Amino acid sequence: MRRLAFTIHADALETVLDGLLPLIPQGVHWTPILEDELELAVYDTSGDLPSLAALEAVVGTELRQSFEEEAPDDADERRVRYARRSPVAGRVVVRPSDAPAAPEDLLDVVIDSPDGAFGVGTHSTTKMCLELLTSLQPNGGFADLGCGAGVLGITAALLGWQPVVAVDHEMVSVEATQRNAERNRVEIDVLRADLMRIPPPPVATIAANIPPAIHAHIASNMPPEVQHVIVSGVIDQHLPEIAAGYEQAGFGVREQLGGAGWVAALLARGG
Repeated sequence: MRRLAFTIHADALETVLDGLLPLIPQGVHWTPILEDELELAVYDTSGDLPSLAALEAVVGTELRQSFEEEAPDDADERRVRYARRSPVAGRVVVRPSDAPAAPEDLLDVVIDSPDGAFGVGTHSTTKMCLELLTSLQPNGGFADLGCGAGVLGITAALLGWQPVVAVDHEMVSVEATQRNAERNRVEIDVLRADLMRIPPPPVATIAANIPPAIHAHIASNMPPEVQHVIVSGVIDQHLPEIAAGYEQAGFGVREQLGGAGWVAALLARGG
């Protein structure tokens, strides 16, 4: 079996997958290598896939290195040989279902997104949100706004928040979150909605990995029940303006993380 592997910057994952997946119907496996790098692997079982050079051209300028090798035919042997999973905040491992389970002392979150829903745990914004999420004690309800494949909502449910609601405007994300909630055996109310047209849910904690305009809408319609907001999906120069909007709703920045130009912040009511 032929294995083709590509190393890219973690932030480029969604863009690279958009180019690769139409050429590789059986899918692409990705694993973290360093804090800001991913390895994408393709397994050619039929001999019909494009050449390494052709796939390198699709990856384009995001490519850091690539190689081709013979891989074991046995799926379990491949998983053991190639799996790399780094825990977030030393507590949470997010992995696809075909990767080995995390050690028993870590929270094992299984996320698949064969149809391309955003947020499978590899993007820096998702990782920062997870780190901030694990710094909180579960206390009441949780909302994952712009849920993508459901990483944040599912992790919150596994940590003990209840009830949990996840919202996204894309049906592919709603369906992915529903399937992933079932994989992880957690109950989540998954809704398809335009976050610019509905108020935030009245829960204790909100995670919103979304564009600035939606943050402004959330801040101006904040229910009194919300005590913490995890803000992400924005670049560093936009955070002060976004934080100012939440400040008008009674929230102050408690903690801030940054990486590759993106930022995330934990806001608390009353500062």
